[in-house]
Amino acid sequence: MRIFVAALALGLLSGCASSTSATTPDNAARATAVAKLTGVAANGSIVYSQTGKCLSCHGADGKGQKEVDLAEPAKNDEVSALAAYVLNGIAPKMPSASFLTDQQIADVVAYLKATYGK
Repeated sequence: MRIFVAALALGLLSGCASSTSATTPDNAARATAVAKLTGVAANGSIVYSQTGKCLSCHGADGKGQKEVDLAEPAKNDEVSALAAYVLNGIAPKMPSASFLTDQQIADVVAYLKATYGK
């Protein structure tokens, strides 16, 4: 359940539309690389609210739709796992946001951890 909630938490960046996105070796390597970066929560807030559809699915308070509630503490466990969810998406509601740069993903993860992590 924790990983599923985390996956939903970060599928936010491309919108809530249906999408199938398989994990690729390139994305696995990117997730590892992202985990090594220092994310800036303030920059992640900007990406969350202005890039893709994060805000439209998850809302300003992170509670959004029932299936995409960011307010649960379990969703912010490991940076590399969260980065992988952003990169790969979770079908059917969370499309990939692999269009973001590694730094933008690190920033969003930092924002989510700072804002919704427990």
